[in-house]
Amino acid sequence: MAASFYKPRLLEAGETLDGLVRGFARQSSRKLDLGLAADLSSRLYKTDESAAGLDRLSFDIQRGRDHGLADYNDYRHLCGLRQAKSFDDFLDHVPGESVKLLRKLYKQPGDVDLVVGGLAERSIEDATIGPTFRCLIAAQFSRTRRADRFFYDSTRQPKPFTTNQIAELKKATLARIFCDNGDNIAKMQSNVFLKPQVGNELQSCQNFDAIERIDLTKWIENIAY
Repeated sequence: MAASFYKPRLLEAGETLDGLVRGFARQSSRKLDLGLAADLSSRLYKTDESAAGLDRLSFDIQRGRDHGLADYNDYRHLCGLRQAKSFDDFLDHVPGESVKLLRKLYKQPGDVDLVVGGLAERSIEDATIGPTFRCLIAAQFSRTRRADRFFYDSTRQPKPFTTNQIAELKKATLARIFCDNGDNIAKMQSNVFLKPQVGNELQSCQNFDAIERIDLTKWIENIAY
């Protein structure tokens, strides 16, 4: 990764972008934790001329402080978890080794930065994040959608889509977007957020029953001149 910073044209070379898309859709990701790859923790934006790079997590911590975000403990409480009075109270959702590290780095539970505490939490169920991040991300997406009067299914926009048009738009999937926009993507599973498996097998991009296409005829306008 470090060798690719500031080299966006790498994505245009050969089938690089298609290969990345296939990899993202088919390979497993690691569980979320406080560990960062060295290319992000010490070689971020490193150039051929520089001796070292930057640290992504340090950036995120500083951004949170600059924007006046509350601490992890407050957001944890906002999301329905018990507000910690001691570091041991974090053990309900944070592994013991991570709690030891937090105790070493911070003076009290109320000092823990949101991004650090959120990353330290155990993933819940089949999610890749813990309860606090799940709560905050869901709340933000909900607010963003409700506050956007131009969101595709909003009836508050000046010229809303018809019922039939909305039904077509809801057929759109990331699998179909990958199929239609890749240079050489011939197969994709219907749900690209899950690996290919039983019930989510790879399908031909030409199989429009498995990976539906939007029917654009629903947008034909009959205008009399």
